[in-house]
Amino acid sequence: VLIYDADGDLVKKYHKFLGQATNNAAEYRALLSCLEEVATLGGKQVTIYSDSQLLVRQFNGEYRIKNKALKKLAEKVRNTIARHGLQVEMVHVPRSETKEADRLANISLNLAGH
Repeated sequence: VLIYDADGDLVKKYHKFLGQATNNAAEYRALLSCLEEVATLGGKQVTIYSDSQLLVRQFNGEYRIKNKALKKLAEKVRNTIARHGLQVEMVHVPRSETKEADRLANISLNLAGH
């Protein structure tokens, strides 16, 4: 996760192993972690840039969430947003724009022995 302020300055970057999960569940768990961290830092208006088209379209209501596990994670996301009073915009970006986030994710996977 990379968190930037409104001026585009890097505020925090981190990675952590989220356990065994499908790619889609991992995207939701990373989103949850990011939202919690933003709230801890005092942020209220958040733009999330993700290369996961499924996550973005589900979040934006363009795709229904059929998978029960993803539905539960999406509900946790909604609850987290409400609990912290966040205003969240989700934007899909090409994978070529998420290289540093991918690098951090790979570090976590390698440290966990996967």
